[in-house]
Order: sequence, then structure tokens, then C-alpha cells
Amino acid sequence: MVTTADRPGAARTEVVRLPGGGSLWVVRAEGGVRDAEHPALRAVARSGPEHDAAVLDLALVPLVTAPGVRALVHHAHDLTERGSSLLVATDDPRTRDRLTADTTLTVVPTVAAAAATVATAGLVLAGLSGSAQAEGETARPSAAAPGLLKAMSRDLGLTTEQAKTRLANEADAADTVDALRRALGDSYAGAHLSGKTSARLTVATTDERERARITEAGATARVVGRDLGDLDRVLKALDRAAAKSAPEGVRVWYADVERNAVVVETATNAAAHKLLGRAGVGGDEVTLRHTDA
Repeated sequence: MVTTADRPGAARTEVVRLPGGGSLWVVRAEGGVRDAEHPALRAVARSGPEHDAAVLDLALVPLVTAPGVRALVHHAHDLTERGSSLLVATDDPRTRDRLTADTTLTVVPTVAAAAATVATAGLVLAGLSGSAQAEGETARPSAAAPGLLKAMSRDLGLTTEQAKTRLANEADAADTVDALRRALGDSYAGAHLSGKTSARLTVATTDERERARITEAGATARVVGRDLGDLDRVLKALDRAAAKSAPEGVRVWYADVERNAVVVETATNAAAHKLLGRAGVGGDEVTLRHTDA
């Protein structure tokens, strides 16, 4: 039986105009995103400087594997270097967890939310997802366009006032995270927002002594055992092992920054441990999550 995840990849592109000028290069993907050869990823790479940002719509994508995530990260870096940005649109909880766990990617629930983010918030979410920020405060809109606030309300389940508050909170958080990332250095272990209006910012560090610095900046401090470099080391080891021999029964592995863990989604423990053995990764370095998908 051929599942939706196994269907050949396809992509459709369109240009979405933003109120007040500007545009998005939107790529709507279909079929499982397994690697850099998916047509949608090649289409994302064609986004030019005439567009404010590229948006990859994963609404019809049932699966994004670890190599697919790595390819997305590569394109995000490439677009940033070219003066643009990449947003990924998905409302699937598992896919969102896999993507937001990587601190390079900016993930929104829908294309409409992506438009709202670009047009009214100046990509303030990028400050939380690890993208490079210029020195100084994140640009803030003087007034959010009513049409875009309506789209945010519809897609995110917010009232208009909640949408305005969320944008303001995210802009403030982007500045705070940018400053703390520089101040914490290697002990910085990620950040995330929570609450319907993104009212709570949590910043993680591996150094207990930095708790006060985070709190004084207005964020909730969390001390964890692993920095981002350690999580990335495990990911790269798994990627190298999988590149030599595709792992049977293990579909996805990713860094979950919020949980300070590398998650391996697997059909069985045996399949996961076979991959871990080939990668030289200990069982205590990952968290196994069982899935049939």
C-alpha cells in the first residue's frame, strides 16, 4: 500500500501580495519531504530579492524526515545570506515540534499567519528561532493592518486585541532573546514563548549562575543539562549514520529545544538502538518516541 508519505513529491508556487506593498513567494508542497530533492525545496531556493520572504506551506505534507529538516535549515541560511527569509507554515503538532525544535527555522500555522508576521511584525519571530538580528531593537509596526489582524484572529483563534498583544509580546521577546543569546554565550540553550498571546518567555541556560541575568531581563529562567552544541553533535552523528545506510523503522530524529533533548521517532526500540549503535550515540543521549507514521 502506498501511503501519503510515500507519494512522489510535488510543488505549486504563487506570489501573494501584501497590503501596503511587498510580496511573498509561496511554495505549496505535497508528499513526504524526505530530502533536499523534493520539488518544493528546489522551488524555495528560487525565491528572489523581489519578494519579502519565502513561505513553504506544508499543509499537504504528512511527513518531514530529519534530512528534510536539515535541507530546510540550509535553505533558511541561504535566504538569510541573500537578504530574505524563510517561514514554514504547518498546523500539524508533530511536524511543528520537529521544525521548531531546530533554532534556525521560523514556523507559523498558516500562510495567512506568515503574511501577518512579515507585514506587521517585521519577522519578529526570527529573533526566537535563531536567525541573525541586527543590533538594536526589532522593528515594530506603527499600526497593524486590519486585514492581517483579522487573518491572525482567524488562523490563531485570537481576538483582535489578543493578536495585537501577541505581536507586541513577540517583538519584545525577540529583542530580549537576542540580547541574552549574546550575553549567555555557549551556555545559551534555547528559548520559547508560551501562552495564547506569547506572554511568557522562557530562556534556557546550562549555567546556574546565569539564572539571575535571565530573570532580570524579564524572562523565566530554566537551567538544563545540555547546550545547543551538544544536541547538534548528536543530530549530526545520527545524520552521518543514516547517510551510510537508511535506518529501517526509524523515520525522524530532531532536537527538541524546549525539552532539551534529541528525540528519535521509531517503530520499535530495536530499530532505534540499531541506528544509535551505528552512530556511536548512547541510549541515554536521546529520547525515544514510538510512532507508526
